[in-house]
Order: sequence, then C-alpha cells, then structure tokens
Amino acid sequence: MRPVFSSPQSRTVPAKETRVAVTLVYKDGRAEQIRNYLLSPTQLFILDGNRDVRFRDIPVEQLDLEATVKANQEAGVEFALPKTDE
Repeated sequence: MRPVFSSPQSRTVPAKETRVAVTLVYKDGRAEQIRNYLLSPTQLFILDGNRDVRFRDIPVEQLDLEATVKANQEAGVEFALPKTDE
C-alpha cells in the first residue's frame, strides 16, 4: 500500500494560538515575542510570519542572552542555547 501524501496547500498550517511565546531581548533593549524558531549556537532563525516573510535570521550576538533567559524563566518558558562540542 502506497502512503498518502497531501498537497502543499493542505500542509500549510497557521501557528496555533496556544503555542508558548518566547521573549527575545536584544542588546539595544528592545524585546520581541516569537513562537516558531530554530536556534543554533550562532544564529536564531525566526519562522513566524506570513507567506511573504518565510523566515528571518538573527545573529545570537545581537541578543542580550542573560536578559532573554531571565525574561523567559519569569514567564515559565525554557530558553537556552544548544551546547557546542568545544
């Protein structure tokens, strides 16, 4: 039996409102809440947005990591950079 594949339109699902938001705090003091992201040791890829904006990438060095972790801990959200092999 062959697997059933859906069309690209049916695979597009908007972000659910119940997904927990992560707060990013930048070194310049501004903050942003995101819901869909991919995090590497050096880059944060934000996947939130509409069809015109597929993703944005932010160098981790632009974030105030201590303030970002603290803001998320206070909100009960886990946020940590992936460990490196160094």
